[in-house]
Amino acid sequence: MVNFSNMKICFLAGTLGQGGAERQLFYILNSLKKEGVQLDLICLTEGEVYEEKIKGLGVNVHYAGASSSRFKRLFAIIALLRKIKPDLVQSQHFYTNIYVALASKFTGIKGIGASRNNLDWEIELNGKVFGKLSFWLPEYLIANSKESIGIAIKLGKNPKKLFYLPNAVDAERFKPLNQRDVNEVAQIVNVGRNVGFKRQWLFINLMEILIKNDKIKVQGHIYGDGPENKKLKELAFEKGLSSQDIVFHGDTNKPEVFLQKSDIFVLTSEYEGTPNVVLEAMACGLPVICTAVGNLPNFIKSDENGFLINEKNIEEDLYTKVLCLVEDKNKREKMGNNARETALREFSFVVLGRQLKNIYSKIVVNV
Repeated sequence: MVNFSNMKICFLAGTLGQGGAERQLFYILNSLKKEGVQLDLICLTEGEVYEEKIKGLGVNVHYAGASSSRFKRLFAIIALLRKIKPDLVQSQHFYTNIYVALASKFTGIKGIGASRNNLDWEIELNGKVFGKLSFWLPEYLIANSKESIGIAIKLGKNPKKLFYLPNAVDAERFKPLNQRDVNEVAQIVNVGRNVGFKRQWLFINLMEILIKNDKIKVQGHIYGDGPENKKLKELAFEKGLSSQDIVFHGDTNKPEVFLQKSDIFVLTSEYEGTPNVVLEAMACGLPVICTAVGNLPNFIKSDENGFLINEKNIEEDLYTKVLCLVEDKNKREKMGNNARETALREFSFVVLGRQLKNIYSKIVVNV
């Protein structure tokens, strides 16, 4: 095992905004800092949410996005790496993989790329040319889902150059309340940026059917913002849902507060890696009902800590599973406790640190 106290690692991030990848970057840096690793971070943006938090860890943050030109940004990154002289340079976003790969070739520093979502989707999203280059150019690739590892192997990537690093969760911040009131009206929550692949229209359709069921009392909540926000609100209105039936809260800086007051977490995404919001909901003691995407089938066990939804019959299956937990509070509580145990066992900071040590040890010795 490599001596971490002698290591120097530089990360490259496209943004330090309030997103899942940025939160995971903070967790990774915090874990490595505790191991004595010397850390630097190069970012293409400045003045965003996580910049000060990361600086607070004692990490040196460098700005390389002064120019909109990709070539000038690359040269700025190369210059910084030659000054920093790290053992490894690691991308935190898929779209920054090209910078890491090319800078690695110019400097001789080992470069590591990232996959933060479904790999096929990331390649397609970044365009035919840049998507493929972002996948193929990095010598090593770290993915946060086993699904993406499998896709990378099918595409021809050397399995020895691929590493699985699932997201971690802050189980001290995200935890159940010591004394939680039992909600007479079941609180069902969906969290995520309002974009097409999150398919939050499915959540609205679900709430329409649940509200029409006179035998149960439910309230829906959507936390997040994005380009689909207006359409989602219009759809809810068309379905006859009032502002009390489904509440649109927008973005929040304290997701743990509303998760602790909720009863059931629902994820309807078409693509995912290892969603932060699912881990956070589980850590707060919520059963999770979700589509079988990304890394979710590896730790969501139906009828134990949540339910996986059948894509072929998604709306009916989603309704049936949610109704089951709405009607059975004891089952809901038991599955929520199991969800918390899963989060602690598989996604703690201790597990993250152990996995990072294993990955870097293999890369440093050339696998």
